[in-house]
Amino acid sequence: MSSVTSINEQSQNILSTIISFLPPDQQLQIINSRLSKIWNQASLNLTVQFNLMRSILKLPPKKINELVQRRFGLITHLVNQTFNECLTPSKFKGELLSKVIESRFGKHSAIMYLQGLSPEQREMIETLKLSAYFALEDEVTKIIELCPNLKSLTLNVPNITGECLAKISKQNQLEKLYLGSRCDRLVEQFLAVFFREATHLKEVDLSYTNTTGEGLSHIEKNQLNKALLRGCKALSDDNLGVFFSKALDLIEVDLEGTEITGSAFDQVPIGSRLEKLSLKLCVNFNEDFLPHLLRLTHLKVIDLSCTPITGKYLDIIASENKNLEKLFLKKCERLVEEFLVNLFSEATDLEEVDLSKTNTTGEGLARLPEKNKLKKVFLYSCENLNKELFKDFFRKAIHLEVVDLSSTRITGACFTQISEQNQLKSLELSGCLYLDEGLLTEFFRTKATHLQVVALSYTSITGECLTQISEQNQLKSLELKGCQQLDEGLLTEFFRTKSTYLQDVDLSYTNITGECLTHSPEKNQLVRVFLFACEHFNVEDAFLGTTVRDALEFY
Repeated sequence: MSSVTSINEQSQNILSTIISFLPPDQQLQIINSRLSKIWNQASLNLTVQFNLMRSILKLPPKKINELVQRRFGLITHLVNQTFNECLTPSKFKGELLSKVIESRFGKHSAIMYLQGLSPEQREMIETLKLSAYFALEDEVTKIIELCPNLKSLTLNVPNITGECLAKISKQNQLEKLYLGSRCDRLVEQFLAVFFREATHLKEVDLSYTNTTGEGLSHIEKNQLNKALLRGCKALSDDNLGVFFSKALDLIEVDLEGTEITGSAFDQVPIGSRLEKLSLKLCVNFNEDFLPHLLRLTHLKVIDLSCTPITGKYLDIIASENKNLEKLFLKKCERLVEEFLVNLFSEATDLEEVDLSKTNTTGEGLARLPEKNKLKKVFLYSCENLNKELFKDFFRKAIHLEVVDLSSTRITGACFTQISEQNQLKSLELSGCLYLDEGLLTEFFRTKATHLQVVALSYTSITGECLTQISEQNQLKSLELKGCQQLDEGLLTEFFRTKSTYLQDVDLSYTNITGECLTHSPEKNQLVRVFLFACEHFNVEDAFLGTTVRDALEFY
């Protein structure tokens, strides 16, 4: 008898595992069906029930809405189950209840549903994302009131003033607040009340709202470490300064696209923990306030892209702040090369720099110290680069992993100075109309050991350079879009012996027939091939033999 029981138990465990892998709809079909007693018993297994709950969490709001409409009691049933505490059931139950409330089955129903839950169940709800469907602020207020243990709240509700936030309990546990771009009628007095009460707040996102920052300036005791204020056109330097003086634990600040001048940084406490600062598209930024950033001794990332700076004072920041790792100066059209020379002469610890769409000649980069840590450099569309100066840069930048020189006038002579022990993994040369394939061939022959990504789109290469790359190469992605001079014979040689690890290839707008693809190794890794507007492409040729994987995607 015991052996029979043991067999039944094993069968149920196996069936329970099978059911757990099925989508929610199919799991419910089995639970509701009368296939057999053993299937029915297996479907009631707590493991199955727990996995059903996790499966429902992965459904989009519309599907959850439909499920709730059909099986209103299912959620209550799952939430009332007693699961093994090792599985942290409260977390998943809380997420499930959040999804039900967020799903669009009626705001009044959401409130009624919350009111029907026990206090213990409502306390499980830690995250809520309320969209435009919750149109009335009073309803939002009630929902927040019914969820006393909220830790993360997202509101993308039009016409709200912030009164719902001002009414939040003094015992609130809120750690994250995100207000969407639809919140364009916020009243600062309400925000001020909220920020005084939200003492556990760690992240706030007011991006693209109408805030002036006055509400934030009333923050008192706080643990705030992230403030996202992107696109807040009404933001005031004065209010921002007061906020900075109180937010002692800030780690990340995003001020992209605001009208600030930078004077607020004078109020940042000495020894601030700020690590990441974005001033991108701050067109009114005054670089005379840059020295105030010297207070930010922990700063690792500065984004000054699309600002009117000349580069003055950047050398002081680089020399005084040994933590600075990333500097973005993309489309800073007023940069002065002399200031870049001063900057890079001091940039011993910089790991990433973006000078794309600037007037740099490369002289600044050529002054990089012999002992440097630079890994990534982006120089897209820098039309004034001096190829001789760039030779010095590549000779020194021995740690480089990513280089973007697309749409520049380089010939490739600079690559002759790269060390054979280089770590280069990604090379972007698309749109380099003056590229000399002979120089590139020499580079590929001896120095492209670690390359994984190569982009040569819209250049005049024939493919000869690719035939010289080592058979032990690591190449995974190759872009040859718009290369009108490609020789299919050379490409055939490349695919036959050098494309072992290649996963993505773009041959769009070329004259290839596709024959080269048929010579890929039997055990190739190709996943995606882009062939837009290849007028001479022969589908039959491309699919001859067994070299093309069954899962290969053509575009």
